[in-house]
Amino acid sequence: MERLMDLLQEVRQISRQVQRSARQSVRSADESSYDDVLLAMLSDRIRSGDARMRIVCYASAAELGVP
Repeated sequence: MERLMDLLQEVRQISRQVQRSARQSVRSADESSYDDVLLAMLSDRIRSGDARMRIVCYASAAELGVP
């Protein structure tokens, strides 16, 4: 159960990091919407990450309601 809680904490940490980065990116680029930037950032992490990072990013996307 402890490993599952560690995974949940990791998912929430990634969610917060991606949300923070997306907000900062939207402030500096007027043409992008927050949802588009959030989707792009998660997609990049999924494509470039190892198997564990892909799982964490899929879970983060689900937590954030990203399709």
